[in-house]
Amino acid sequence: MEEPKGFSKDAIVTINKERKHIVTKRIIKIIEDKEGAINPITNLQESPVYHVMFDDASERKLFRHKMIEYLSMAYGKSVQKFKKVIVITDVSSTVIWVVVTQDYELDVLPPPKFYRKIEDGHSNRDLEINRKFQWNYEKANQ
Repeated sequence: MEEPKGFSKDAIVTINKERKHIVTKRIIKIIEDKEGAINPITNLQESPVYHVMFDDASERKLFRHKMIEYLSMAYGKSVQKFKKVIVITDVSSTVIWVVVTQDYELDVLPPPKFYRKIEDGHSNRDLEINRKFQWNYEKANQ
């Protein structure tokens, strides 16, 4: 197999034995904006919106449906909901992400593991098995 040009060997990650995906950006932080923004696809105000920040200093907005889509692709089953939770104690606070699948399986993740799940879902989005998780605006509005 020909090696992609412009990428170091470290940038190639094996997701499964049949495919190799090139990961060019790593998520370093996700900021939840509860005020939301206008979704350019639907032209509707949606909240919250998630500002995803990458290791190359770029940023992308993701709306809830796209986050659920990527998480579903990472888990290989439909994700019902997810939520950012701040756990506060007397001496500190910690952020965790809670993901609930449609079979009511609960996964509690620290931020770095949650970010990897989003990356995994994004990396696997072209696999045939994940087509069922893709949100289709035209199909939803028929």
